[in-house]
Amino acid sequence: MNEVKLYFKKIIPFLEGYYWDLNPVFKARIDSAKDLRRKSEVYTAYVVLKKLGLLKDFRYNGHIPTLTKGFISYTHDGEYLVMALCSNESIGIDLSKIVKVDRKLLKQTGCKDLDTFHKKWTIYESFSKLSGLGTDVLLNNLEIDLEKKEVYYLSHKVEIYLHQEKFEDYYLAIMSMKEFEIKERNFL
Repeated sequence: MNEVKLYFKKIIPFLEGYYWDLNPVFKARIDSAKDLRRKSEVYTAYVVLKKLGLLKDFRYNGHIPTLTKGFISYTHDGEYLVMALCSNESIGIDLSKIVKVDRKLLKQTGCKDLDTFHKKWTIYESFSKLSGLGTDVLLNNLEIDLEKKEVYYLSHKVEIYLHQEKFEDYYLAIMSMKEFEIKERNFL
């Protein structure tokens, strides 16, 4: 069975003085970030990877984070960044802070309440990261059965393994095409 390690880190405010310590991969991500919040999220990912000794193995393939050995996915929302590592299989992860959302979005996703919306949204996002498909494509083509923990893409069942949990006032979803277990949870 594949083992997944999770790393939780509170978002670190980005200060311009930090820029010169970054490697070229992260300098480019900071340069393309639209606002200070996004720069802080990118910087926090850099800090976690540096602490884990993974900076030299880390790259972006387009917008998808990759490692030369193993698989990585990370997410951020609210106060946290959560990074998932798996040595044998690609994974997708998403974190969603439970907040009010626009009624149109609730209707579009077929949700009647916030809990259901955030549970489904983390599945959309983690599937998007796992498959490489954008959430705009998935909103119209992905069906989620929360009770059975099943996902259907274009009306065909997708064989996935899903772990979903509530963490403080967030929902967290981790998804893979092969069975996995969460072996470690680390708060950095």
